[in-house]
Amino acid sequence: GGVVSTDPLGIDIAFAINLRPAGVFVTDVRADGAAHRSGQLFKGDVITRIDGRALTSAVSKADAAAMLLGPPGTEVALEVLRPNSKSGNSESVQVAVRRLFVALA
Repeated sequence: GGVVSTDPLGIDIAFAINLRPAGVFVTDVRADGAAHRSGQLFKGDVITRIDGRALTSAVSKADAAAMLLGPPGTEVALEVLRPNSKSGNSESVQVAVRRLFVALA
């Protein structure tokens, strides 16, 4: 399914539950968003855990988006798989991003 915008983090995501491991694919990191400011989350990362909870096929898209969104000003702990361009393998990385307050137009 489609791409979902998670404004407090400033990322666009697509759900990739059929991947092994399952996860949320980061399709874009928007300039001036929380993820961009943190310098820790990148386009192409696959989020496999949110605040310690593994993303499996049992986690719905709505649940995963809600876990990512959370209250502005709070921090979300993510485990991501990041492609390593040198080795060709993916490595697991721990990331913490503070959610921003977002004014909805």
